[in-house]
Amino acid sequence: MSEKETPIIDKQCLNQKLSDYGFIPVEVAAMNKTEKIYLWSDLEAFLDLARTFEQKHVFFEYYFYDKDDYIIPESRYKDSHQEYQKKVQERNDLVDQINFDFPSRLTVFIIKDSTLIGVLFDNNWLDKNNILTAEEALEDIDFNFRPQNKTKKEEDEREMREIIFNDPEFMFCKNQDLRFQYLRNFIEKEEHEKFLYLVMPSGSPRSGKAKMFLDKTWLLYQDKLKNKKNP
Repeated sequence: MSEKETPIIDKQCLNQKLSDYGFIPVEVAAMNKTEKIYLWSDLEAFLDLARTFEQKHVFFEYYFYDKDDYIIPESRYKDSHQEYQKKVQERNDLVDQINFDFPSRLTVFIIKDSTLIGVLFDNNWLDKNNILTAEEALEDIDFNFRPQNKTKKEEDEREMREIIFNDPEFMFCKNQDLRFQYLRNFIEKEEHEKFLYLVMPSGSPRSGKAKMFLDKTWLLYQDKLKNKKNP
């Protein structure tokens, strides 16, 4: 599967490019095909390939972050004390300033013999800017209002990361899906059960506590490798 962290071409330019290649562009609202093949390819190379299949139509679908997933509802904090409400409102004000009109993913594809063949272009710009979902932000705020738990959690996080850093398999986990699967295998080991609370509820490869933990762990791991190369 291709995961390209690049700015995503806008709809007008995409339609024009598809037309220039001689295709009829078709935007879809949802995809329900079960057989899918995603290629590691740039857009132009994929369109050249689609030509060899003598396709008339090229389909595409844009995905966007949902602002409702990031705004903490008033019902979740209106009965809390004043300092807690202030913290949540400050966080919601930050989200209100974000323009959610930028796509997070574009899928461009053709249908060949009942199989979807396409390319994915990802730009997880909210994740890269460390903007938490509403649930993640609430967990973070809750934890900060319980300072007595902080030391143990930080110690467990350090211990868990040291184990991961020393595992040669982790270096191959270069995308969120691979890291998520790695974590599932890691937690299933009996000696690692004590770390389960750090990543539960785990969510998915692209949202939730596990994703937050893994993203930070990967960044720290990359820094560790750089420091080894440049002591």
